[in-house]
Amino acid sequence: MGNDLSLSEYREFLSRIKAADQGDERVIFAAMLASVIGKSFEETRKNLIFLSEKNPFFMSSSEKSRLLNMVFDFCEKKIPYQYLTGETNFYGREFFIDKNVLIPRNDTEIVVEKALSFLKKGNSVLDLCCGSGCIGITLAAESGAEVILVDFSLSALKTAEKNIEKFGLKSRCRTVFSDVMKDFPSGNYDLIVSNPPYVSKKEMKELSDYVLKEPSEALYGGEDGLDFYRVISEKCFSALSPKGRLLFECGACQARDVSHILEVNGFSNIEAAVDTAGIERIVWGCKV
Repeated sequence: MGNDLSLSEYREFLSRIKAADQGDERVIFAAMLASVIGKSFEETRKNLIFLSEKNPFFMSSSEKSRLLNMVFDFCEKKIPYQYLTGETNFYGREFFIDKNVLIPRNDTEIVVEKALSFLKKGNSVLDLCCGSGCIGITLAAESGAEVILVDFSLSALKTAEKNIEKFGLKSRCRTVFSDVMKDFPSGNYDLIVSNPPYVSKKEMKELSDYVLKEPSEALYGGEDGLDFYRVISEKCFSALSPKGRLLFECGACQARDVSHILEVNGFSNIEAAVDTAGIERIVWGCKV
């Protein structure tokens, strides 16, 4: 196996990655290759289109070695490729991520879409269980809102701070270390948004090896997966401005339970919306 990437090697890589069943193998390989060679994902995918046996993809020996190691770690060690590349795309932006934060999912973009429909420039937002900061930072960038990002992991907050700096939002975003289960942040917010841990005890035992590489504290939501929804819904009411909203992402089959939790805690105009698969994955209510 020489330094250059041949068409046959490319096909072999795709076959191995496809067997992992973690998404589009071409997207995953292009993301890893782009990370190795220091090029954009879009440019790398375009260059791979022209790959042929007579026209291999030029790589240095060190780049080829790094690529081989990355594919091995993904396929054999079951490490999510986003942790290997150190970034992932969310709502059109490349966010820094690492093993200390949950990997942003495409489904979470519907949380952003709904939140943006509520926001105006200058509104105040509280992003609870922020992780990488992908939700709160995107809301600040897209709406002009002022955003407080909260997490109980100092390591996660460091990643969020890197992303805040990357996107030039230090004037409108700041992080706060707080365990919302014990010490809820005070304030007067127009919107509180959260993608909290929501995996139940039973579901934790059924997660794939890849998902289990993500921080358990960002996944486990108690016996039935609803602990964070109960506490946040109960404690956040006083932190919302009049007509302020609480917006949650929730797991499949949890929307009805989360809606009920909002109702018993005094929220009105409770609604839910579906993801691209037609499953209710976001729930929100209004303080009146």
